[in-house]
Formats: sequence, C-alpha cells, structure tokens
Amino acid sequence: MPHRVEASFKRETGDGETSVLTERLTGVLSRAFKLPQSVDADQAGAKHEHGVLTLTLPKKNVAAQKRLTIN
Repeated sequence: MPHRVEASFKRETGDGETSVLTERLTGVLSRAFKLPQSVDADQAGAKHEHGVLTLTLPKKNVAAQKRLTIN
C-alpha cells in the first residue's frame, strides 16, 4: 500500500526566524480481524464518518445458543 507521510512542526529560532515543516499521512489503510463466534456476522456493520470508524457487532440470538447442565 503506498503511503505518504506529512506532519506539522514549527520552530522559532532565537533570531526571530521561524522554521516550518509540514507532513501528513495519506494513502490507503486496511485492517482485518476475526469476529468471535458470539457475534452475528450477518448483522454486523461498519460506518466511517468524520474520521471515526464505528463498528456494530450484535451478538447472536441467545435462544439459538445451547446451554448444558452438568450433574
């Protein structure tokens, strides 16, 4: 994935001069991970808005889970 990095730095010298350096990260970013078995992957969703990624990971229906009693 190609990336370009930019950051912003401002430094003033004792002589009244100012040095400015600007850098910024641009490019493509991807992440992958496995969901736990308790997550309903068919109902999972993601939204990216104003630089914030929101994941919605609902749990599977509790009635569908099986509970065992140990005697």
